[in-house]
Amino acid sequence: MVGWHSLYTLRLKDYPKLEYARNNGHMFSRKFDENIDNKIIQKIVNYDLGEYYESN
Repeated sequence: MVGWHSLYTLRLKDYPKLEYARNNGHMFSRKFDENIDNKIIQKIVNYDLGEYYESN
């Protein structure tokens, strides 16, 4: 999902791809914009916090 010719802003519809990559041990870093789709940002934050609290 690398788009070197354009900076694609991830949206909620892209979350399953991110979840799949993460579950297979891959990290990701992409562009997110809360003015375009804040829901994907919240979903990732909630996932990370849930994982953090489960491990502590």
